[in-house]
Amino acid sequence: MMRKTAVTAFVLIVWFSLPVLGKSDIEIDTLVLDQTRTRSGQEFYREFVSLWETPKGISGFNIRIKERPDARWGSMIFIYVDDRMVFRCIVGRRHEEIMEMVERSIRTVIMHLYRRSFEKGKLKEEDLLGDGM
Repeated sequence: MMRKTAVTAFVLIVWFSLPVLGKSDIEIDTLVLDQTRTRSGQEFYREFVSLWETPKGISGFNIRIKERPDARWGSMIFIYVDDRMVFRCIVGRRHEEIMEMVERSIRTVIMHLYRRSFEKGKLKEEDLLGDGM
């Protein structure tokens, strides 16, 4: 009986606080999605997420880490930014090798984001200086 009362009280509190929660400006800016399957792939994902910091001034993108396991070569890791593949590599089972690929992939993703941001800003400008027109 006491448990039923506690659950009912919890449900009522959550129910009445929903309008308050809905009015707040909570935004999720960047998602890093995990589509790995093996231990090596999951370790790659965990290390990537632990080292990842979103570059300042860049927002509104998602990262997807996908893995295709191969019994002979290890795992093929693909990193997509908004459905565009920006990095791929083969990782084995050694931690040092995984860390090296994680660091390389983070640099590549950051460079891609800066390049994309620069191109978007360039396309917004109507008059390009020095183009001779």
